[in-house]
Amino acid sequence: MIALMASLRLALVLLLGAVLVACQAAGAVPSAAELQGSWRVETIGGEPTVSESRASLTFLESELSGNASCNRFFGSYRYDDGELFIDPELAGTKMMCSPSVMAQENEFLALLPQAIRVAISGDVLQLMDGDGQVLISAKRAEEKQ
Repeated sequence: MIALMASLRLALVLLLGAVLVACQAAGAVPSAAELQGSWRVETIGGEPTVSESRASLTFLESELSGNASCNRFFGSYRYDDGELFIDPELAGTKMMCSPSVMAQENEFLALLPQAIRVAISGDVLQLMDGDGQVLISAKRAEEKQ
């Protein structure tokens, strides 16, 4: 009976340890290498992108570019110790699209510089504000072979 209790106690401690390790891994800060690449934007401000949207993000070493929904944009960013700093002075093209796409683009460009936290789970990127609210979510774009 004592051996059984000791075995159960050991099993419980090991299980608890495994859960703690998994939780720490899930909350791990993504590396700069994980952030880099192309991402297809799926939500902006908690709302799904409009069907004709081409919203995307591409993070290179210190350069950020993509499609804000209608227009191309580019600028710089820095990612240090898990904190994201996007230059609010993004440059871009000035084409006109449908009113719904333009409204989405305006929100995207307003929210993007507010993103200071990054979470990556599998192929999903979340850009969050300081309170942890998801501003923009995106899915890693498939690499063309």
